[in-house]
Amino acid sequence: MNKQKEALDYNKFDYPQLLNYLRINYLHILKILDNFCTCPVFLKDLRLNFCYMNLLKTVNTILELKSFEDLKKEKPELFEDLISDIEDMDIEWESGYSQVAYKFLARIEKEFIDKGYKFYEFPKGINHILENTVDKAISAYGQENKLIFEGMLKKIEKESGLKRVDQPSEESNNDLLEYGGIILNLSKATLQYKDNNQIEIQPDNKEIKFLKLLIQNKGNVLKYEEIAKKMRLSFYYESALKAIVAREVQFLKRDLGNVLRKAGLTQKEITKMIITKKKVGYKLKDIK
Repeated sequence: MNKQKEALDYNKFDYPQLLNYLRINYLHILKILDNFCTCPVFLKDLRLNFCYMNLLKTVNTILELKSFEDLKKEKPELFEDLISDIEDMDIEWESGYSQVAYKFLARIEKEFIDKGYKFYEFPKGINHILENTVDKAISAYGQENKLIFEGMLKKIEKESGLKRVDQPSEESNNDLLEYGGIILNLSKATLQYKDNNQIEIQPDNKEIKFLKLLIQNKGNVLKYEEIAKKMRLSFYYESALKAIVAREVQFLKRDLGNVLRKAGLTQKEITKMIITKKKVGYKLKDIK
C-alpha cells in the first residue's frame, strides 16, 4: 500500500506524464458511465461505484495542480457517484451529458497532439492494475444486470398470465420517406443524409423501423409503450413494467443513433433531431 502511495506522488512526475495519467483515468470514467447508463436495470453496485469514485478523485486531484488550471476550467460536472441519485442518469447521459463528457476527453487528447507528447507508462504497473480492476467491475455488473433483467421478464410472463402483444402492424407502406435532409428509401434499402454518400440498410432491422415510425409521426411525442406496441417488440407485454419498456426503447434509440452517424449526421444533429421527453418517450424535430 505504501509503495503504491509513493508511486502516485504526482510531484515526482512532469506535465506530459501527468497529462497521460489524467487521460487514462478519465477514459476509464467514461467507460464505466457508458456501461452503467446503458444497462437494462439500474443496480447500486458498490464495487463499480468504488472504482468510479476513485477514478474521479484522481482526475480531480490532478486538475487541482497549478499546471492544469486551464484544463480544470473546461472539465464538465460529472456524476458524484453511482449509488445515490441514479434514477434519471441514463436519460441525462443519453440527452447530451455523454457528449459534454467526451468533449473533455477530446480536449485532453488535443493537448497531447498539439504538444507532441508521448504516451508514457505511468507509473509502471499501475495502469495495468487499473485496467483489470475496472474491466472486472464492469463485467461483473453487466452479468448481474443481465441475469436480473432476464429474470424480471420471465417472472412477468409466468405470473401475469398474459401473452405478448401480437397486433397487426400499423406501419405505412410508404417506401420513401424524407425528413430534415434524411432520405430513407426502403425499397432500395438505402439511407442518405444531405450530400453524404448513401449507406446500405436492412429495412427489417428494428432501428430502421424505429426511424420510419419517428418520421411518420414527426412533431408528435411517441411514448415508450406506444413505440414498443406499434413496433411489436418481442419484450413488450400489456403488463410489462414501464421501466423495462423504456429501457429497451432507449437501447433502440441508441442503435438508431449509430446508423445515423454512419450516414453522416453528427451527434449534435441527432440530439437536436430526436428530442428526449424525460420519462415519456421521443419526438422527432426538424434539423435547423
